[in-house]
Amino acid sequence: SSEEKKPFPVFKAVDLTQWICVYHKANYDSANQLLDTLQKCSKAYGINVAEPVWLELDSTKLKDWLEEVEAANPKKYQIVVFLLDRYLDKLYSGLKVNSLSDVGYRSSVIKPESLSKNAMSVGSKFLLQVNYKLGGATYKVDFDPKVKVIFFYFSKITIW
Repeated sequence: SSEEKKPFPVFKAVDLTQWICVYHKANYDSANQLLDTLQKCSKAYGINVAEPVWLELDSTKLKDWLEEVEAANPKKYQIVVFLLDRYLDKLYSGLKVNSLSDVGYRSSVIKPESLSKNAMSVGSKFLLQVNYKLGGATYKVDFDPKVKVIFFYFSKITIW
């Protein structure tokens, strides 16, 4: 008999309370599914997920996406989540460069296609990734003190 693995609360949860979800209007249903899925997954992990600030765009041009996000002042939020379907893949690198270096805010990308295939599994992994990006920790490993001593000893060996 195969036992179903139940999720457990994370070691350190960071509630997702101040975030932006950016999506194309064609993905309106997927954006709502994302929030619904994250809120369902969050209970098992002990992470609260609030409704985001929604940014719905009608354009597929990177310039328009960047202008909308920058106008929303992304630095005042914990993270900006981009919902990018296969038609919007071309925006990925430009959005990442903008978030990591040009403007400097945390971001994460999720594909509606993967969400629609296996929503709870994909949503759970995504939520754990976001928790980590926000400074949370999924789990903590306690080592026997002897293991620490052995590790310390082996880390000092130099290989010639």
